[in-house]
Amino acid sequence: MNPEYSCAIGVVGAEGRELSELDQYLFNKKGIHAVAINIEKITGMRITPHIYTSFGDLDRLLEGLNDFVRS
Repeated sequence: MNPEYSCAIGVVGAEGRELSELDQYLFNKKGIHAVAINIEKITGMRITPHIYTSFGDLDRLLEGLNDFVRS
């Protein structure tokens, strides 16, 4: 139950943009690997931070998502 050792699963995307674009952007610009999901009613990039993911890594992800949406 320690927040320092918690993890989560999230699905994100950008309306009007292809998942492959987001995947390439995050990997090429921020060094972040994510997985595109398009099954049944779930479409987006799966983001799965783990206990080894630092707050700095999460900040880099959010920065990358914001930069992508603005580009």
